[in-house]
Amino acid sequence: MSSWMPRYLLSTHALNELKRRNVPMMVLDMVLTEPQQILSEKFGRKAYQSLIEINDGKQAVLRAIVEEGNPLIVVTVYYTTKVNKYWR
Repeated sequence: MSSWMPRYLLSTHALNELKRRNVPMMVLDMVLTEPQQILSEKFGRKAYQSLIEINDGKQAVLRAIVEEGNPLIVVTVYYTTKVNKYWR
């Protein structure tokens, strides 16, 4: 008998933000499984982030703030067009 474990879990807040901000689950999955960057954040959390093209061809950073572990716990998810502020 194998014990399957998900790679990540979404907090209630993250799930609500995913819906509110219209972030496709497929895009979030891509950022969580193959992030272009992983940055340290407050409270020991990490920001898994990637550059994404949105609506009119603009670039944005999709950030998933997570508590690392097995599985990852996604605390919140959001797009930001402030690429210079968040991209390292």
